[in-house]
Amino acid sequence: MDDPLTLDNFLETIEEDPSIDIVQLPCATTKVKCNFFKVNIVQSLMSKPECPLCHTYYPIPGTQPSGTMTTKVYPDKNCQGYYGDGVIEIVFNFPSGTQGPNHRNPGTSFSGTTRYAYLPHVDDGKLAVKLLEKAFQRGELFTVGRSLTNNSDNVVTFGSIHLKTAVGGGPQAHGWPDNTYFSRLQAECAAKMIFHDDQEDEMMGWLNKKDK
Repeated sequence: MDDPLTLDNFLETIEEDPSIDIVQLPCATTKVKCNFFKVNIVQSLMSKPECPLCHTYYPIPGTQPSGTMTTKVYPDKNCQGYYGDGVIEIVFNFPSGTQGPNHRNPGTSFSGTTRYAYLPHVDDGKLAVKLLEKAFQRGELFTVGRSLTNNSDNVVTFGSIHLKTAVGGGPQAHGWPDNTYFSRLQAECAAKMIFHDDQEDEMMGWLNKKDK
């Protein structure tokens, strides 16, 4: 969109044709109305998921199927390289189901699975859990597709945000130790517009200043 498609900008058109469908986004305030033609704002959000006026980000759910994510701390276990700190075990459970319209084969059944991930029970690990929880809620950690490992189709597979599925063995085994994992995780999440709470607050503060 070259110019914001606001209600004010198109007042004359609206008066000529009152049947035009106008949408007000939830980010609207008394100062910034954020009113748009429905057809245009849909196209805009599909190309860039943010309000063209106030730049509020609207997450687009990923292709992850319905499932659960649970965490548990094992103080007597360790990730390699973090002895004495304990382990955070994350369990992802996905029941079998039918693929939806956002999957590769809508209407086709898929096989569920249970997956495990491990983090050291340290400050970085605790922050990583919060990022992964956000990524899970937004449907970005898993998808339904073809597993190259098992050579099978219509199964739950990992997404583009990497997980540590072993407590040892190093990066080649998707395990620990891995000195750059936490920074890579932040970068992979940032690519999906997923940030720590303090980073999101800082970004919103910057955007609010920019729009004043």
